Amino acid sequence: MKSIKTVEGGAFGAQGLLLRGLVFFFPLFFLPVTSDFFGLNKLVLLSIVSSFAVLLWGICAIYERHFSYRVSQVDLGVLLFAGATLLSAFFATQNKLDAFVFPGMATAVLASAVLYFVIIQYLGPADATGSGEAREKVSGFVTAWVWGVMAAALISLLSGVGLFTLVGKVVSLPVWLKGTYFSTVGGVVPSVLLFIVSAPLVFGRVMRAVLRFERAGGLTASTAIYFGGFVIFVASLAFGIYQALPGKPSQFQTLPFQTGWSIALETLKRQPLFGVGVGDFSEAFNRFRPVEYNLTSFWNVSFGASTNWFLDVFTVSGLLGFLALLFLIFRGIRVIREIGGRGGDIPYLKASFFAFLLVFLFAPANLTLIFAFFVLLSLMASQVSRNVTLHFSVLGESASDSLQRGVNLAALVVSGVGVLVFGALVIFGGRLYLADVSYRKALNAVSTGGKYKEVMDNLGRAINLNKKVDFYRIDYAQVSLSLIQEIARKGELSDADRNDISQLIQAAIEQGKTAVSINSVKAANWASLAQIYRALIPVVQGADQFAIQVYQQAIALEPTNPNLRIALGGIFYSLKNYDEAIKAFELGVAAKPDLANAHYNLAVALRDAGKIERAALEFQQTLGLVEQNGRDWEVVKKELDALSPQLEARAREATASAQVSPGAGEQAPLEAPQPAPSPVVEPKLTLPQDSAPPSAGSGQGPASSSAEPN
Repeated sequence: MKSIKTVEGGAFGAQGLLLRGLVFFFPLFFLPVTSDFFGLNKLVLLSIVSSFAVLLWGICAIYERHFSYRVSQVDLGVLLFAGATLLSAFFATQNKLDAFVFPGMATAVLASAVLYFVIIQYLGPADATGSGEAREKVSGFVTAWVWGVMAAALISLLSGVGLFTLVGKVVSLPVWLKGTYFSTVGGVVPSVLLFIVSAPLVFGRVMRAVLRFERAGGLTASTAIYFGGFVIFVASLAFGIYQALPGKPSQFQTLPFQTGWSIALETLKRQPLFGVGVGDFSEAFNRFRPVEYNLTSFWNVSFGASTNWFLDVFTVSGLLGFLALLFLIFRGIRVIREIGGRGGDIPYLKASFFAFLLVFLFAPANLTLIFAFFVLLSLMASQVSRNVTLHFSVLGESASDSLQRGVNLAALVVSGVGVLVFGALVIFGGRLYLADVSYRKALNAVSTGGKYKEVMDNLGRAINLNKKVDFYRIDYAQVSLSLIQEIARKGELSDADRNDISQLIQAAIEQGKTAVSINSVKAANWASLAQIYRALIPVVQGADQFAIQVYQQAIALEPTNPNLRIALGGIFYSLKNYDEAIKAFELGVAAKPDLANAHYNLAVALRDAGKIERAALEFQQTLGLVEQNGRDWEVVKKELDALSPQLEARAREATASAQVSPGAGEQAPLEAPQPAPSPVVEPKLTLPQDSAPPSAGSGQGPASSSAEPN
């Protein structure tokens, strides 16, 4: 029989290597084969390693022939928070893939919670003095963490100083690697946040190197490496902070607290227990943001998370998730008080915990922060954990030989769960992953000017592998529209061309409708479907009315978006329904009074409706919102001067004193509402019978099976 010591060196050794390897590689891991190089691949790595670690835990217990479970006072907080997240994902999130895959924050919390429990089992309880094997294991995790963060800092710094750009001039490098700031963490802000919470641990390792230097009386290789790594870490952190300053392309930008608080309160009124659903903050942002948000300089920026992690959890997971998070943090603080002032890495782990709380007060959590936070909790909780041994053994021929021949049922259950979860991830998760790989190939084909067939084949493969991703379908519809325009440019169309256009029209509409049915509370899906109908107005009959209907539903889901109002008013204007166009443009102006394009569109509609005086006033308003003497200013001034001789004096007086309005923010070039386009297909084609948009109340679209590309 193998001794337990041998097993610990084998299975337990593999488990420790796996867990420490995950901690080291997590901030470094990415693959440029999916639509999201970083988040999706880190999520896959975390899920697979966590489930496999559970399997190894069970295997170790089977070899030992007894099952010992270690508990700590943080466990209940972890379970409650993971449970609240899971309930929100199942009962509130409209499209479950948003919760579990894109961006997958529910999976991140669940997998990190599993990892928390596995790490505690591996570490074991610390002795009264805080020394021994458990302390060495904790030190191993901290070392892996520090080295991983330092390696990520080195890559970010090399990118920041332009090394990859210089190398790219000599050898062929991918475009994404030659950017101003490439980071394996996933961007400037995620890197800075990870470096901040890791700073105490990095500093602790440097202090240990200093002590080693003093004892050795000279500089050793490991001490030199730590000193060099610390310099690189500090330089990379400073450079990242500089890149995140206001005015920089990667500036740190979060939702204003007042807006985040307002959205959270509206969510509390409507969906108090489970929130809007994990992964659905953008929908809450669209529906509940106050109109005052449009007066900010980033009014046209859509946020996928709230002001900080607490408000974000409160919004997406409701009261259950928020209270569970507070309880978890409270338990973490109690652990800090219990472990006292033990030596080693404990003081730096404590400092890192409070650094996490500080970051969570000023920024929402991302995948890397959630992972690191749960690892930190496990390292601290292991110091106050205790063993609970469960005896569920199937005995051998006698009680005396049960240790040699018995099988522990609890260990079998753990192993079975590990096998099932790992197998499900490989089988079902693999299919989803391959779908996104195909989607990435389609994006690459578009960026390199690939043929339409290559793009659509890859998009079709992605949709067939994963039928529940709305943006796959939206992109397929957009490519179909581009191909329609390409064919229509021929002028004289053959019967085969008309047949191809009819098939592409049907495909575009079906994919747009299916995207709506996948997530009917997502304003962007309705807006995309409206754009599809709008693009088809020159080609098919009835597309204009469908576009109006769908835009109205998009506005109902995002009432403070002035651009949706302008788009709707533009369709009414093209139909010469000036009264409805004016109403839509007026609501656009009400949503954002300092938006020049809203005033300009309203002025044009008023002018063509014969309401010259009001049109002149709107043109004057527009002049005050654009750069004086710029291109747009000249266009508007000509429009104003051309209204009538009676208004010329008023126009000169207004333009002479026109100033750029404070707080107007950066304005896009003015775009007047367009008249009805001439048909590019004559006579226009007739829409298929099932091409009407989904009803606004139900959001029902065609069955998924009927909308799959061939």
